[in-house]
Amino acid sequence: MALIRRAVPDDVPGIAAVVDDAFQEQIDQSYCRVLLSQRLNHVAVAVETSGEIAGFVSGFLTTDLEGLARWEVDLLAVRTTSRGQRLAPQLIEATWQDALEYQANYARGFVRLDNHASQNSFARAGYETDEQHYGLYIWSGYDMSVAPQLDKMAHVNLIPVETLTYRGLWIEGLDMPDLTDSQRKDLVMAAQHQITQDKRDNTGAMVLDHTIAEQLGGENVGVYQCWTKGW
Repeated sequence: MALIRRAVPDDVPGIAAVVDDAFQEQIDQSYCRVLLSQRLNHVAVAVETSGEIAGFVSGFLTTDLEGLARWEVDLLAVRTTSRGQRLAPQLIEATWQDALEYQANYARGFVRLDNHASQNSFARAGYETDEQHYGLYIWSGYDMSVAPQLDKMAHVNLIPVETLTYRGLWIEGLDMPDLTDSQRKDLVMAAQHQITQDKRDNTGAMVLDHTIAEQLGGENVGVYQCWTKGW
């Protein structure tokens, strides 16, 4: 029976092993230690009786376009050899407790459309989906002498994020219907400029209108469903 508990910096090598097993990715372990020690990212781990990390979930607080506190369930993974124990729903519940601690109005997690196991885990943890298909599009950095100004754009936001696998900048509101094509272009360019200045890995947006992101040169890296849980 695995124990679910809050992660500490010394858990990072075990978390890295789970990331490698689940996603075939390498993480910057020194940076992840900083995230955990400074509580910039909140991680719960499932620990086997042997002491090995069997899985983890990470989350953090953001603010949505309406000004509501939102908990992001950012990354969920269980080691291949530890699956079948229903650890994922327990981990999702653990990060919900973090959401409550930080007085989030609701929590959300984006799950790949083809990841049925994760979808089932979110459902078991009390989350619901709107069944819509969101495209995740990313852009690389682009430096310019003068960045576009976003002052006159309502219902948009650029959110810096510090995650276990990347440092990014989320674009929210890119496909809002009241934006013009020119404003959308400025929004993406402002984000590209900011990630260059801040030395972030990329900027990205979840959109329902895939055509908008494609016309702006975004690279599609997956199709997702949004799962949410509120008070």
